[in-house]
Amino acid sequence: MTTKDLKCHLRDAGCSPEQIEAALSLYSEGRTDEEIRLLRSHRSQLLEELHFSQRRLDCLDLLIHKIEKQGKAES
Repeated sequence: MTTKDLKCHLRDAGCSPEQIEAALSLYSEGRTDEEIRLLRSHRSQLLEELHFSQRRLDCLDLLIHKIEKQGKAES
């Protein structure tokens, strides 16, 4: 993989400019274990954000369900 490809993948994965620079540096130095640790940390952060968004969606779904149920009861 070229550094250009790696940079593109990191950007697509939502890495910050600082994370991209760190990953590229680790990659060029052959410090694979540390690079993977950095990427797994970012993955963990993304997963946490996903779960947070899922909880928000669940709350909205519940609210929509309650409003629909209330509307039908009033009819």
